[in-house]
Amino acid sequence: IAMVVEGFITLWIFGLLPSYMSERFETKVRASGIGLGYGAGYFAAYLLESLWLMIYNIIINSENFTNSVNFTEIWAIISLSFLIIGSIIYGIAALLGPETKDLDLDV
Repeated sequence: IAMVVEGFITLWIFGLLPSYMSERFETKVRASGIGLGYGAGYFAAYLLESLWLMIYNIIINSENFTNSVNFTEIWAIISLSFLIIGSIIYGIAALLGPETKDLDLDV
């Protein structure tokens, strides 16, 4: 049950993305625009994940690293960082995006 609740809490927003993104582009370029948006998002996520894994590797391999550091705490910090950074980016993008309420989509 906990995994279902966690999945709903973290993934519900992705159900809204296709409907919002399709309103952002003219009919002629709609599919390309949505594909570019998704592709750029996955690429940015890959780069951020790679960055955090490099930082994690530096922490683990540092000379000052002791056995008192809990690996679960490090992954929790990394996960929380992803959540915070993603929320900030998503919030800024939502605020900067235009209102599409009365937009004519037949353009």
